[in-house]
Amino acid sequence: MQLLYIIVQVLLILPLQGKNPSTTTKSLQLKTLLNCTYYVDDFWETVTLHGGQFKRREGGFDCTLTLTGQSWGDLDRDGQIDALVILASGGCGGNSTEYYLIPVLNRDGKPKVLKPVDLGYGIIIKSLNVKTGIVIGAFESSDINFNTIHYTKKFKLVSDHLESIE
Repeated sequence: MQLLYIIVQVLLILPLQGKNPSTTTKSLQLKTLLNCTYYVDDFWETVTLHGGQFKRREGGFDCTLTLTGQSWGDLDRDGQIDALVILASGGCGGNSTEYYLIPVLNRDGKPKVLKPVDLGYGIIIKSLNVKTGIVIGAFESSDINFNTIHYTKKFKLVSDHLESIE
């Protein structure tokens, strides 16, 4: 039993050895993303989130921009773990929420925010992953007859933005 316990301990330690980007470079922190400055088309300006939210009053409506999710992976294949931020824009007189996907590159723990991808209105983001520099997202939406539509989108980083591929 003692030998089995030692073998299990060694197996649990092995994946942590080697070149792990999060231990060899400074990592981006969720706290940084929650208080970062982003550009989103709905607001026609850069906005700085505070605790993951930005609010302003416009034309009698409370416009909000909220960080609703994030995913982590090496977008530019430089060995540093980057972030994908999902921002939701709503309340600006419309009746639906618009979603944006924003790549944030890790520059030794400092964020380099790139251009947003407008994912559209009224979608559900089921998953978002980065595999060998490719972003793979699973989404759900409805058609005009309220039938559920499931689809996948892939993106790759090109210069300062994500570009749809397929």
